Amino acid sequence: MKYEIYDQLEIADDFSIIDFISEGKNGRIPKRIEFTLTDVPGIVNLAFGDIDANGEINDYSISNNGDRNKILSTVAFANYGSNLTFMLNSLAVLFPFKGILRLLDY
Repeated sequence: MKYEIYDQLEIADDFSIIDFISEGKNGRIPKRIEFTLTDVPGIVNLAFGDIDANGEINDYSISNNGDRNKILSTVAFANYGSNLTFMLNSLAVLFPFKGILRLLDY
């Protein structure tokens, strides 16, 4: 793997939510990756961002913590490299994320 990842991941029982802490020049910032099914069979939405005061994803925030590559690598790892599976209604769905993997030289 070209970049480090955050390896302290909190993973929901159904693998739909993965939380971790970004550590950088602006301190410790909680992050979340969330997978949800769409109305299109086989298509899954990936949401990502800072966790706000209400416990929700804020995908508009710019934390500028100096660890962009480690964060993106962690998202790619959770999405593909670790073989984590999002389980919903007993259906396992794998998430190829080829664009970021090319960027990260996987």
